[in-house]
Amino acid sequence: MIYELRTYHVLPGKMLEYRQVFGELVMPVFKKLGFNVIGVWQTVIGESDEFTYLLAFDDLAQRDEKFKALAVEPAMLPYRQQPTRVSHITNKILSPQPYSPLK
Repeated sequence: MIYELRTYHVLPGKMLEYRQVFGELVMPVFKKLGFNVIGVWQTVIGESDEFTYLLAFDDLAQRDEKFKALAVEPAMLPYRQQPTRVSHITNKILSPQPYSPLK
């Protein structure tokens, strides 16, 4: 199992809109495509522009397969056509250690 931690740095004044679009559009698409979403968060203390979510995959090959399917998913077209709400994304692939509660 591997985990992908994705942090989106949302533009000023766009967080409420970003959270709404993510919940109403992206999450249903993730469910349809079989993404394993572990959690979704907005930073409360710290950098106020951060929106973070954690995904789990069996391996890198499954991750690549899921993101290829996401790239051509017609339901994501409205999301791709909207003006950007994000300044940049930080993306990390994490490998759990043998003693980690999440393996």
